[in-house]
Amino acid sequence: MTNKLSLVELNTLPIADLRKMASDYGLPLRRSMGTADIAALIYENTNGPSERVMRVNDQGNRPAPGYARVEILRDPSPQASNTDVFLGVNGYTVQIKRGMVVDIPIKILRGSLMNSVAEVLREDTTQVDPEKRYTWELVHTYPFTVYDINEGPDPRNTHEKTTRKKMAAKRAFKKANGYWAKSAELRAWMADKDNHALVREEQRLADKEE
Repeated sequence: MTNKLSLVELNTLPIADLRKMASDYGLPLRRSMGTADIAALIYENTNGPSERVMRVNDQGNRPAPGYARVEILRDPSPQASNTDVFLGVNGYTVQIKRGMVVDIPIKILRGSLMNSVAEVLREDTTQVDPEKRYTWELVHTYPFTVYDINEGPDPRNTHEKTTRKKMAAKRAFKKANGYWAKSAELRAWMADKDNHALVREEQRLADKEE
């Protein structure tokens, strides 16, 4: 993926390519989803600006808590374009240059980069039997090296923070009642002002985790 595509451009892609793109961005798909559904999902989650990744100039320092230090390797083959790589998890997207050591959120490493795989046909020249000579093997779509992982709080962008705050009322209801409310039930619950304090507490916890 060299750049972000418009919704019109996404709708022209084969569904197999869209499914692969959604997988790279860490977006969950349902079997019932068609081309238009997947294209809309990708567009909605990647339309905003990519989060800035930090280039590492001093190898002696560790990445910040919640980040991993990685390098997406350049493809040495002559025909390789070595374009930037876009990865994402739950709307948090990053653009990474190949061959550059950068710090990225651990969730991008574990939830997107490590899960980006493809099947390639391998030839074993030691095998005489044609049926055993060629085998399919799963490999990383973007070969990479991990230099360091510093466990810590999950970095969140504006989209994730806003989503978490919107979920405050739903989480407060679940804590109070033990199950997730349907829309009508939640509205009725929120009509009782005594419950607003519970929602404010959930919002406070969301702010604290930022």
